Amino acid sequence: MKIKLIVAFILFAKLLFADEYISPELDCCIQNSKKLSAQIVNQEKILTSINNIYQTIGENRDTIINVVKVQNLGKEEKSCDMCGVIGAFLGAFISALVSLFIYKQGERNVTKRQENEILDFGEDIFILSKAIANSSNTQIESIDKFIKSTKKELYKAHVLEIVPYNQIERIRSFDIDKVKKAFKLLKIDNKDFVKFYNQLDYLYEVYKAVHEDYRENTSEFVTKFSNDFLQMRQEILADIADYNESLREKKLSDSDIYKYLDNLMVEYLSSIHGQLVPDINYDYENLIFKLITDLLESHRDSEFLKIILRKLQKAKEFYISVIGANTHFIKSLEDKIESYKKATNALNEINNKLSQHYAS
Repeated sequence: MKIKLIVAFILFAKLLFADEYISPELDCCIQNSKKLSAQIVNQEKILTSINNIYQTIGENRDTIINVVKVQNLGKEEKSCDMCGVIGAFLGAFISALVSLFIYKQGERNVTKRQENEILDFGEDIFILSKAIANSSNTQIESIDKFIKSTKKELYKAHVLEIVPYNQIERIRSFDIDKVKKAFKLLKIDNKDFVKFYNQLDYLYEVYKAVHEDYRENTSEFVTKFSNDFLQMRQEILADIADYNESLREKKLSDSDIYKYLDNLMVEYLSSIHGQLVPDINYDYENLIFKLITDLLESHRDSEFLKIILRKLQKAKEFYISVIGANTHFIKSLEDKIESYKKATNALNEINNKLSQHYAS
């Protein structure tokens, strides 16, 4: 406002003194005032335009805001194109990491499950192996007892308690590679794995041989020869009874051979009365051997010796065969039992290593 008054004053002065001399200083002021007035006019136009724009903006505020939003959205969309690429890459990378983690975790779970299965399988091996060792010890005790009782009475068919070896068959049927994996997982040396199977194979063969030899010795030798002996004894007793009966019929009951045979039968039959099982040793010593000795010494010329001698010799052979079969069998057992014990002890050593991983 002050500027306008100054300019107006200057213009008035110029008009008032138009014909008069104007100094350069005054003319400069006048020129400057014109320029200033022109600037003021321009400023007023600019302010008017600004006010019009401001008014227009005010009147169209909502429309402009929407336009700005659309323009910004376009920019955001352009910016988001790169974001989408980066996001997609990061998503794929993260997905790959997650997939790899899940895969590795799955592998670990599978491996752990397989290891647990092998450990469970190892426990089955341990349980069976321990049972085999216990059975082997039981069989050894049974063999020791059999050897002692047989040596004491070689003429008898003694009973050997047989321990089944199906447990060895079962463990030998296992997958050998799976057994090896179990030993490896349990950190048991490979040499123990080899020893394990060596002992099992040996014990299996020994079990089998002992059982088969016992059955063969009992059924084909001891029992057979014992039965043959008993059969021959019955024939000899029948021959004695028939011969004495013939002597009585001939009125020869006072003869020495009659009296000998009659006394022999009375003593023999009275002694075996009430026996529950036949005793071939008693039969041999008190009947067969006695007849052979007495007849050859005192009745060599008797007719009865010629009748009975061959049967007495056969009975003696059967008796000796029983003793021989038992002697041969216990000798074979004695040869096996030491190695049998060593194999069992070796198996127990491996079982002790297995027991460190499983409760006994």
